[in-house]
Amino acid sequence: MLTLLPTSSMHLPMIKFGNLSTADAARVADEMERRAPEWAAPRLRLEGGRVLQPEGRTSVWLNLTGDLNELRDVIRGVAHVALGLHLFVDRRVFQPELQLALVNHRTTTAYLDSLLAELDTFESNAWWQTTFTLMVAADDNPSWTPVKTYREIPLGPAVAH
Repeated sequence: MLTLLPTSSMHLPMIKFGNLSTADAARVADEMERRAPEWAAPRLRLEGGRVLQPEGRTSVWLNLTGDLNELRDVIRGVAHVALGLHLFVDRRVFQPELQLALVNHRTTTAYLDSLLAELDTFESNAWWQTTFTLMVAADDNPSWTPVKTYREIPLGPAVAH
């Protein structure tokens, strides 16, 4: 009774560069690859969720939990790299949530109530986020998401637990 997002469209935006030229994307990726080993790999999990919130949204969201402070350190590191390259970024895009699905015309209130009850107890297995991805605009991408992977950037050692 929901429209599930394709996995290729499930992104956790950390920072927004806008439209990078190919040359700028290469500079950013090269510098992030040089600096990212200094940033700890956070341990994350999905836990709980929400539906139709804030008001006006028509989606089901899963909450991201775990080493969020360390994830924010990665975001600050990426912003610092961008500043060093004289590029501006929007750090306001990061929200610790992952969009899972969209409500559609078949979705009922009873179904959403049942889903919310299930989400209250949901907790995924934890994982180490050992990389992040620089995404760029995909002018020729006919799929759901108008971005494509430019480069996968490895992070440093895992956060000690």
